[in-house]
Amino acid sequence: MKALVAAVLLALLLTGCSSAPDRKYYGLAYSLAESQTYPTPRYPVTLRVQEPDVRLAYDRPQIVYRYDPYNFRYYHYRFWVAKPQSMVAELVFQHLKHMNLFKDVSLTYTAGIPDYELAGQIDALEEYDSGDTWYAHLSMSFRLVRFDDRQVIFTWRFDEKKEVFTKDPRPRGARAVRAFGQADAAHDARH
Repeated sequence: MKALVAAVLLALLLTGCSSAPDRKYYGLAYSLAESQTYPTPRYPVTLRVQEPDVRLAYDRPQIVYRYDPYNFRYYHYRFWVAKPQSMVAELVFQHLKHMNLFKDVSLTYTAGIPDYELAGQIDALEEYDSGDTWYAHLSMSFRLVRFDDRQVIFTWRFDEKKEVFTKDPRPRGARAVRAFGQADAAHDARH
């Protein structure tokens, strides 16, 4: 009987010691407060924002991190709250809607055909750990395409690494997204 009790206690102890950490979920967001807005739509056309394509290495729920350019690693207990391409499309949609650049901006097909579509490609969305320095890395391209003849009107590509100053993922992620938002605002100011 003592052996059974000891075995049960040992099993409980081992079960308690081997429990998995809680899963943590992260999203993308940034403040639109500092973004430029127009009182009336700047362009009298409609735009549909497509979900960007995403490279296979990043098309998964786990957050990617790397120590060098050749090895991809995935957190086992840190996940995106939604597909990265869906979150990026939602942010682009909110940004363009807030700016009031177009007569109408949509994420899905509406009753009418849009004048233009904004398509894109996510080439990297990751944490890059370089010793004592950590970076948020986002590499993307966008294409503005006239809907009726599929003519590419405008392209824009960027590859940004922003240093983050803490290894706590919550403020790090917020600072990284805010930094990318500021880079986007700077791009808007130049064009």
